[in-house]
Amino acid sequence: MSLEGLVCPAAGARRSMPAMRDRQRMRPTRPAALAAAIVCSLACAHSKGSPAASQLCVVRHAQAFSNLEPRPKGLSDTDLDALTPHGEAQAQTLAERLPEGPVAVWSSPRTRTRRTAAALGQPVTVDANLRPLDEDETAENARARARALLAGLRRETPAGTHAVVVTHSDLGPIVLGETVGTPPSERAQRHALATAEVACVPLTPR
Repeated sequence: MSLEGLVCPAAGARRSMPAMRDRQRMRPTRPAALAAAIVCSLACAHSKGSPAASQLCVVRHAQAFSNLEPRPKGLSDTDLDALTPHGEAQAQTLAERLPEGPVAVWSSPRTRTRRTAAALGQPVTVDANLRPLDEDETAENARARARALLAGLRRETPAGTHAVVVTHSDLGPIVLGETVGTPPSERAQRHALATAEVACVPLTPR
């Protein structure tokens, strides 16, 4: 039976006096009406105190020097992995774009992702599965890595808490695609992320 259109009565609502006087003459409740009342009661009881559904928020790191075009010359790999001043400003705005409620934060081991994650002001768990694609890494291996990550998130994220993962332009679309079931050939286009972009989807159990 659909719950659409069912309205739960306010708690403590009193019966009208005519209804009280006439209750001895009331006809037996019709089965359909009784079923609707039962469903409504169960739905309302379930809604009270139920935690909000958890979401998975995939965040691409904020702008790093390695993202600049043309790439700056004379910088070490460590310097290239640092956030630019613009990237630092981007990272400071991320928290206000996350869903309301408690969050748990995971990050790739790279400096640019850890710095972005730190700006959220929450403890950060570093997970190697969030690293960018390795050189010569196969697409199947990358998908397996994303599935391993999601299994851990579903296991470790409490009900009502949102999982936030800070990752890279190549792995982010794979994680989103594995979560919502997007065909692999469509993920790069449908789930592309700009620097400091946030994409949230339901973190449904599997």
